[in-house]
Amino acid sequence: MQLERIKALVTGGSSGVGRALALKLASAGATVIITGRARTRLNAVAEMHPGKILPVVVDLADPAAVDTLIATLHRDHPDLALLVNNAGVQYLLDIAGNDPQKTLALAREEIAVNFTAPAALTIGLAPLLKRQRQAMIVNISSGLAVSPKTSAPIYCATKGALDSLTRTTRYRMEDGRLPIGVMHVVLPLVDTPMTTGRGSGKMTPEAVADAIADEISKDCDEVWIGKARMLRLLAAIAPGLAVRLLRNS
Repeated sequence: MQLERIKALVTGGSSGVGRALALKLASAGATVIITGRARTRLNAVAEMHPGKILPVVVDLADPAAVDTLIATLHRDHPDLALLVNNAGVQYLLDIAGNDPQKTLALAREEIAVNFTAPAALTIGLAPLLKRQRQAMIVNISSGLAVSPKTSAPIYCATKGALDSLTRTTRYRMEDGRLPIGVMHVVLPLVDTPMTTGRGSGKMTPEAVADAIADEISKDCDEVWIGKARMLRLLAAIAPGLAVRLLRNS
């Protein structure tokens, strides 16, 4: 896919990988719609590429807000060619803990943001994407979908579900001979607000964004970035070891 002059939607574009990718795409000549909950942070990103980055405040945990976003894109951006489902939240949850109401509320938010919203955007925006000469859906996943960790059960489960959705969506596009590529991106630990105080040897969001943008331009189907490549190999040849390494990470 040629990045110059395309129109893209990047969810979670106010910080981390989403922010870095939006800036990378805009620098390459794309017009990028970014979503997030905080208007101030979204505007700060948009000001770095005036007219090329368009901020939209959306709470992806709210299905009605997602429906409104889809309708707005159909009305105002019929030339949308790239959907990047990047937004994600991760909470450290004890599903057998002593505060089930709080845990359930946080779990529902994770499911809504990490899986329900990407599924809704994929379904709702497919009619726009298939009108383009070339289009792509990019779903941002995690090595934790392969080897989950104890402290983030819902996050890991939603990433596993997103992986399955990505694969089956690709099957549908291929079987229907539709002009929509579907890319599965598996990230290692990245230095973002979500990973503050956790782990070491993290990739920068900018390095990750560079890799993703490069693979989009090559029309790749599956991309494992940085240390995630080693996890892929380890899970194939020594799955028990991969489980042990990440279980309590």
